[in-house]
Amino acid sequence: NNIKYKCGGEMKKTILILLLFMYSYCFAVVITSQGFESSINDVWSYSNTPSSGTIAVSNLKYYTGLKSLRFGGSSSGNSDPYTTFTNIDLSNYSNVQFSISFAMEGPDADDDLYLQISYDNGVTWNGQGSIKLIDGYSEGVLNFGNTNVSNPTTVSSNPYVVNISDAYDQISIRIKFDE
Repeated sequence: NNIKYKCGGEMKKTILILLLFMYSYCFAVVITSQGFESSINDVWSYSNTPSSGTIAVSNLKYYTGLKSLRFGGSSSGNSDPYTTFTNIDLSNYSNVQFSISFAMEGPDADDDLYLQISYDNGVTWNGQGSIKLIDGYSEGVLNFGNTNVSNPTTVSSNPYVVNISDAYDQISIRIKFDE
């Protein structure tokens, strides 16, 4: 019953890892899935925009399976790489939930991880549920399932769950590593 994503970072500078789920809990139906395992369940298409940073599937850290998507920073410290997952039609579903689990290792103080949600096919990226997941902290470490109240500061739950209003008939997800 899940959509899976995992994300991470570069060398010692930053490693951020995500696992995403989307499902309709009323019927416990998987709407789409991406676990970066190259399995038949990995059907949610995505595109990477690394700028001068890096985005790559990796087996160094993972939540489930053996792989994750890692985000890495740049030497300039301002590349802001992101991954965009394709727009999904929600018109035939109700009580949809989206959740994301995350981890990090070694980000700098200004390295943050954002969940950005669009309900208008990517025209805007500040829809209900958009949030800073991790407020980076120098050389911070956080394992999947854990949260921190400070240094680094994270959202209060991991996985972070967004209840999608039935008023929305589509959703796009973007994960952004803000250097």
